[in-house]
Amino acid sequence: MRTEPDFVIRKLQPHTLPRSHYPERLGLACVINIPYLINIFLNLIFPFVDPVTRAKVKLNPKVVEQDLIAADEVMKEWGGKINFEYKHEEYWPELVKICEERRERWFKRWKELGAKVGISEWDYKTEAETKTEGGEVKKTEA
Repeated sequence: MRTEPDFVIRKLQPHTLPRSHYPERLGLACVINIPYLINIFLNLIFPFVDPVTRAKVKLNPKVVEQDLIAADEVMKEWGGKINFEYKHEEYWPELVKICEERRERWFKRWKELGAKVGISEWDYKTEAETKTEGGEVKKTEA
């Protein structure tokens, strides 16, 4: 028995899907640095938003003062303690290196699993269990 709505129903009621499925999975959404006019617009339409969703969305909150996020996890510009300066020359090469290593590791694991289209992403990106000569199970990060 299918529990997913038919295409026709989804087509006729697209406004109900996000409202009935997404908010239950959302813990908290903090929307920071909203321009003034957009903030006014959102505050005008928020009375029409489902109360469950409305309670989980904070517009321009003072995240540290309202105790939403710890001060040592927030940048100074947003009221926290972290003094962070992005340096492209320093961070970008490291990010590229990490991505390439993961891609190689995942591609190798995909080949080990048969290299077929349709293999679950979960399978080749999670840990792989292999047995050693002594019969022990060894977990390796995929």
